[in-house]
Amino acid sequence: MPANQFLRACSRLFDRHQRSSSQPFNFKIRGILPLVLIASVPFSGLSVANTSEQNEPGAFEFHAPLFESDLEAPEQDPLQSFIEQKAGQEIWREYTPSGNDNIWTFFQNQSLSELDLIELLKVDKAEAYLASLESVVNIRYQLYRNNRLARLSLTMKSGEIVLLQKNEDSLFNLSINSGDHLPEFKTFTGEIQGSLYQSARKAGVSVSAILQFATIFQWQIDFNKDLRAGDRFELLIDDSLKNSQGFDGNILAARLYQKDEVHTAVRYSDSQYYTPQGKMLSSSFSRYPLGKESRVSSGFNPARKHPITGQVRPHRGTDWAVPVGTAVYAPADGVIVKAQKNHPAAGTFIEMRNGRRFVTRYLHLSQLDVKEGQQVRKGDTIGRTGNTGLSTGPHLHFELFVDGKAVDVMTARLPTGESLQGDALKRFKIATQPLISAMNRDQQETLLASKETGTLKN
Repeated sequence: MPANQFLRACSRLFDRHQRSSSQPFNFKIRGILPLVLIASVPFSGLSVANTSEQNEPGAFEFHAPLFESDLEAPEQDPLQSFIEQKAGQEIWREYTPSGNDNIWTFFQNQSLSELDLIELLKVDKAEAYLASLESVVNIRYQLYRNNRLARLSLTMKSGEIVLLQKNEDSLFNLSINSGDHLPEFKTFTGEIQGSLYQSARKAGVSVSAILQFATIFQWQIDFNKDLRAGDRFELLIDDSLKNSQGFDGNILAARLYQKDEVHTAVRYSDSQYYTPQGKMLSSSFSRYPLGKESRVSSGFNPARKHPITGQVRPHRGTDWAVPVGTAVYAPADGVIVKAQKNHPAAGTFIEMRNGRRFVTRYLHLSQLDVKEGQQVRKGDTIGRTGNTGLSTGPHLHFELFVDGKAVDVMTARLPTGESLQGDALKRFKIATQPLISAMNRDQQETLLASKETGTLKN
């Protein structure tokens, strides 16, 4: 039997065992010929261990191969992890569709269950709203603790709000709100004493708004390390749908006062946050860590057949076929979490945290140009491509995780870091002036109350 067929047969046997048994796989191979076949396969993830001390002479143990997907998932942002464990089902998550989005790419980019999508499309009239996202301004959703969909809300360009939520029978029901409501500004102020979570909850801020606040300024500060006792926050929130729809309102404007700096953000009609001067509060984020678009040899695929083993395993990254030694650049500002060599599957690889929500990975490198803990800026060289680890040829395997979930970097909505110019900037300033005025008025009232009473208004 040819070596590749033999290995695939072993892999199929391993898969069948995993599906039918909870016991560890211990496949024994007798004789010399199988060893020759295995030795002829250029596969660093395959190992054969002599077990003759415990078994009869000539018996060997087959260890299942490692895969890129066996690399441990990156650690989630501590604040996100804490809130999801404590109040995960309360969180309203938000997604703004891009021009190329459809309901499938939305589910894929958010790592949502296809079973829920199937159930949604069964609901009467739902397909008319879900078939195309061109008329959808933004999407909000809540998840159960098992990561299954509980509620899905579509805000349409017409102003209508389409809500799909599960009933007691675990079936989705559809309701439509006309959207005829005026914004209700509600201000929340507080001082950091202890953690951001405790301080914000004491001020009455919802868990969704806490995460939204941390996301707004994720490129300016690390909310897990950079906050200090005495730092203050002000949030202006649209609370108009709280009673009628049960939604946690979006932050319309926010300020964070630190010892030597004040951060200010306002929300615009594109659902993005900007400084009052019209600069987007995010780093620009490239999809191409090689500096340019190269040939994709294997795309993101949650059910790809592995080219070496033939097993169906998730391929949670994008592969670019490039020569060994090609420079790899940071696609956004970030900090190096891991820079390691000799992983059996990943080879030499880098893991980088970009902002609060994003983590990127670079596998099969030949060279590391950064160290763990190092701060990098977009465009910095971080390493060189190679053919290390479990690899069939020189290439870069690039992964993107958002909120701890692997997503397709080629379709994911990424921050642009753009600044508004010309007429767009004029329209922005006109539209956001009421928000800035409301924040300034509340700031004056807070300072006055602090001066008269010696305490911070909450």
